[in-house]
Amino acid sequence: MDNFARNLKDLLEGNYKYVKNTKLEEFKGYDDFKERFVIVSSTKDVLEAFYEVYKVIDERLLPGFFWLSSSYNIKLYELLPRVLSEKLSDGKKRDI
Repeated sequence: MDNFARNLKDLLEGNYKYVKNTKLEEFKGYDDFKERFVIVSSTKDVLEAFYEVYKVIDERLLPGFFWLSSSYNIKLYELLPRVLSEKLSDGKKRDI
């Protein structure tokens, strides 16, 4: 997992090391992450990081994962063919 994906996972888990959210600045960490990673990365790198994190995060973090991707305007639907093909191939492996 690269630095982008690790920091994304940390952000979702509340362990983002660069900035902590406070009551007064509720979204400071999210804004910092966007400036530090999302804006400066290519669309391909952003999607790859979100995909890597999707594969390893706990289900309880999925609402935050989808909220974060929509607030950053990340088009996760572009990952659907990849996710579905992996799910289908995993299902076939279990059937064998």
